[in-house]
Amino acid sequence: MESRAKLFGHAIHPMLITVPIGLFVTAVVFDIMHLATGTALWSSIAYNVIAAGIIGGLLAIGGLLAAIFEFVDYLGAPGGTRARSIGLLHGAGNVVLAPSSLGGQPASAAPRAK
Repeated sequence: MESRAKLFGHAIHPMLITVPIGLFVTAVVFDIMHLATGTALWSSIAYNVIAAGIIGGLLAIGGLLAAIFEFVDYLGAPGGTRARSIGLLHGAGNVVLAPSSLGGQPASAAPRAK
C-alpha cells in the first residue's frame, strides 16, 4: 500500500518515527554493554539516549504529527484488507502505549555519582 500523506514524494509517517525508534534500539545496545562490562558509563549513555528518544517521540507523537499522517494513511487503505487491520492494530497500540512514556522512569536509570 502506498502512503497518501507525502512530502516531496516520500511518506511522512516513517520519517517522523525513525529517529525515536533508532534511539530506543541504541539504548538497548548500551544497556547490554553495561551489563556485559559493568561500566557505569554505558548506563549513563543509555539513559541519555532514552531521554532523546522520548523527546523525539513526543515531538512526533505528542505534537500529533505522526498520528495525523498515520490516520490519513489508514483511511486510504481499502476496507477488509490486511493493511487496514494492521493499521487499526498499530493505531490502537499507539493510543494505549504512547501515554505510558509520559510519566514513568526510563528502563535504564542514570547511575548516581559516587
